[in-house]
Amino acid sequence: MNELIKRLVVVGESPRPTSRAALKEFEGAREFAFPKSYAEFVMQLGPGELSQYFRMYAPGYSCVEEGSLDHFVALTNPGGLAQLGFDADLVKRMLPFCDTLEGDLIAWDPATRDEEEQSEMAIFCIPRYSADSGVTIALASTFHGFVEKVCLTEGGFNQVLDLGEPIMEYQPFQP
Repeated sequence: MNELIKRLVVVGESPRPTSRAALKEFEGAREFAFPKSYAEFVMQLGPGELSQYFRMYAPGYSCVEEGSLDHFVALTNPGGLAQLGFDADLVKRMLPFCDTLEGDLIAWDPATRDEEEQSEMAIFCIPRYSADSGVTIALASTFHGFVEKVCLTEGGFNQVLDLGEPIMEYQPFQP
C-alpha cells in the first residue's frame, strides 16, 4: 500500500492522518475489523477525495464534511436500500466507507473475507442510479485492489464513467 500512496500527489492542505486509536475505537464499537490496507491508507492520508471522484471516509473526525466515517455510516440507510430492491441481508451487513461525486455508495461486505489476505474483504458499489434496481456491483476483493484497479487505473471505474485517464491526486478533507 505504501508504494501506491507514494504515487499520489497530495493537493490542497496537508493530510490529517487517522489515528490508530480512532480505528480501534470504531472497530470495538461496531465489532468490525478494518482491512489492513485501508488502515495503512488512512493512517497516512486520512479522509479525502481520491482521483477527484471518490470520497474516502475515516473514523475519528467530527462531521461528514471533515470525512467522519462514523457520521457517513449513520447517514446511509440500509432499510431504504432494501425497499429499493437490494438484498436486505447484504445491505444490513455492508459497511460503507466511500462514495462517489455521483452519489454511488462504496462498501465492504464482511462476509466476503479474501482467502489469501484474511484482513481484506470484497468491495461493492451500490449505484445511486441503476437501470436494474437492486443490483450491486462487485468492484474488488481488497481495498488495495479497489484503489489501484478501480480508482487509479484507466479502464477501471473511470472507463465506466468515461472520465478518461485517472487523476493521481488525493485531496484531504479539511475542517
